[in-house]
Amino acid sequence: RLLTGHGLTWTEGQPVEGYSNLLWVLAVAFLGRFGIDLINAARLLGYLGMGASIFAILYLHFPDRPARISGSLLGSVAFALAAPIAIWTIGGLEQPLLLALLAWAWVFTLQLMYSTGKTAQRSALLAGLMFGLACLTRPDTPLFVAAAAAALLLCGGFKRENRVKIAWLLAIPIAFYVGQILFRYVYYGELVPNTALVKAAFSWKRMLEGWSYIRKGLMPLGLLSISAVLTLIGASFSHRNRPEIYLFGFSALVWTAYLTLIGGDIFPGWRHMTPLILIFAFLIASGMEWLWDGLQQRFPDRPILSNSLMIVISLLGLFYLFRFY
Repeated sequence: RLLTGHGLTWTEGQPVEGYSNLLWVLAVAFLGRFGIDLINAARLLGYLGMGASIFAILYLHFPDRPARISGSLLGSVAFALAAPIAIWTIGGLEQPLLLALLAWAWVFTLQLMYSTGKTAQRSALLAGLMFGLACLTRPDTPLFVAAAAAALLLCGGFKRENRVKIAWLLAIPIAFYVGQILFRYVYYGELVPNTALVKAAFSWKRMLEGWSYIRKGLMPLGLLSISAVLTLIGASFSHRNRPEIYLFGFSALVWTAYLTLIGGDIFPGWRHMTPLILIFAFLIASGMEWLWDGLQQRFPDRPILSNSLMIVISLLGLFYLFRFY
């Protein structure tokens, strides 16, 4: 309807917001404007989005030498082989764009946690831009923004420098989110998405459905889920790993609670599990790096042994992923 001059509307008459993924609709329509079939446009953007997510994992965990490649390798392969990722790469909805924006927002947020001065300001603006665009992609993305801000607060405390970091991080997402609310009110006469008016209903029955949705979605992922949880537990004993633990742990916790509250999703393919799969992939990559460092410290004079153990663990992980995923 947008391409044929009817605007961002669902039907004729009073404008109705029949979407909850504005940026995705605009991106698909942009490609359609150049004559690309809309289904092909959605799938092209799907491949690009999922590819950008994998590249973010590789970028964050790029090894300083070939022997340390196991972390980025296992993390990216675990993400790429997960069934919901394959389904929603070509599924036509906004998951690929959302995951790409979240992945790079988390990369820049971690850089922000470890940096100061001009570098911190640049990382905060980039993270904020990614989060802001993600807010235009899905209306529930502010949950991830809040989790990132909470992680920053716990890592850096209430010091002025850290408060400035959080302010820079939140500025763009707040501006984008408020801007979309104003647009919605002016264009549609509503303050919340039309889809929320239809779907929002909180009850114990809905929460039980949400918990069942999460449980059934996690069980087939097997090693991916277990490895991510073990990584969170193991890394919590190291102060050096706290930023990643807070960021990914809070993000997973907030999203899981939200899915429980809203009752999961009506679509097949576990599309709302995809952010958790991305978080788990990041954690697996981090866990392999931390395991490597631990083996190096445990066997400082026996590099052959530590290298051999890492190779065996990596091969077992890859075998599981390719055999049972």
